Amino acid sequence: MKSALITGANGQDAFYLTRFLLGIDYKVVLTSRKLSSSFYNNFCNELGDKAIINTNVFIVDNDILKNNEVFDIIEEHKIDEIYNLGGHSSVASSFNTNKSNVIDEPLYVFNKLIDCIKSTKKEIRLFQASSSEMFKDVGDDILDELSEIKASSPYAEGKLKIHEKLKEYRTESGLYLVSGIMFNHESPRRPDEYLFSQISKKVIEISRGLRENLYVSNLNTVRDWGYSPEFVEAMWKTLNTDSPEDYIISTGKSYSVEEIINYSFKLFDLDYREYTIEKFNKLREYDVLKKYSNPEKIYNKLSWKAKYDGLDVIGLIINERRKEL
Repeated sequence: MKSALITGANGQDAFYLTRFLLGIDYKVVLTSRKLSSSFYNNFCNELGDKAIINTNVFIVDNDILKNNEVFDIIEEHKIDEIYNLGGHSSVASSFNTNKSNVIDEPLYVFNKLIDCIKSTKKEIRLFQASSSEMFKDVGDDILDELSEIKASSPYAEGKLKIHEKLKEYRTESGLYLVSGIMFNHESPRRPDEYLFSQISKKVIEISRGLRENLYVSNLNTVRDWGYSPEFVEAMWKTLNTDSPEDYIISTGKSYSVEEIINYSFKLFDLDYREYTIEKFNKLREYDVLKKYSNPEKIYNKLSWKAKYDGLDVIGLIINERRKEL
């Protein structure tokens, strides 16, 4: 049985990755700071029968920034793979957050994980959750692994520093390190401050007469949106091949916010133009207008291809939200 360590236990990717790994007979250890007392049981209950507490799923309230327990965790559980999914998760809020929390702390955590890998006697493979936010604005051009990088937000700067350090370590030490450059991906587990969760919640409320309008900052913003449960399989594939390389993880299909909203309202036989109001948000002045991706490398080398694109994903989230709201 292989053993995996996942940082950032509270995030959507950590949940879906844990579920995927349990399905292929892994032991999973998750770490995060300040976990609530109910988190462990709720997390495992949602995973279902595959999760056996303290047998194949372990959740550790561990602050990698403040202690050295992570090395003991790696040794005790004989970790084979590390998925570093922790760190700041919102681009917009990164402008209003202490710069050290967004840039310096994630790099410190990454460096500590590397030190732990170097200190062990076995090969441990590491996946780093990188972001398409690292790329320079290239307009309508398509982004791939060789595209120019240029951070335009504190969030992107933090991701970029780790990405560059990872490539440096991999070249110098020969460690098995992968940077997964992920484009936007969503799921029903996303909090309400994220776009797809906002759209799904508010469109449902409008359809029920509980809300009059949906406000958005820019209908013309174009992104490649994928599905978190699919992306986690891509993460695993990058660590289970012959050699470590960096990969774009995306669907290869981009849509505008207007297209996503139009599709969402159509699910309720409503015309989005009657309810949608464009109200520019100054907090999003940093936004690149358009992003298009080329995920051919991961398809050609690892046979991974997304089944769901942005329209599919908003439909899935709305169907789940209908049951909750």
